Amino acid sequence: MGEGLAEKIPFEIANQINNPKSNTVALSQLEQEILMEVANGLCNKDIAKKHHISQRSVERHLSRIFTKLHVSSRLEAVEKGKKLGLIPEFHLLSSPLS
Repeated sequence: MGEGLAEKIPFEIANQINNPKSNTVALSQLEQEILMEVANGLCNKDIAKKHHISQRSVERHLSRIFTKLHVSSRLEAVEKGKKLGLIPEFHLLSSPLS
């Protein structure tokens, strides 16, 4: 793939091109960020504030994430996200070490 082309291809398509036989799920960049924030315990209201979107938009994104991961709860989504490598281990640190 030529340089610069990857930036023009949506994240989920680039993921499928780079990992055609992987078991990963194609989440958009925002969906992946929301999933990581759910893993860190943020509520929909806080996620909405962080991304400058409505709480309803967060709910819609979570519904799409649940559908793509074939799960029905936040906990199941986080567990499946970890299993599929969508949530890096270092991202799950709840507080900085002092």
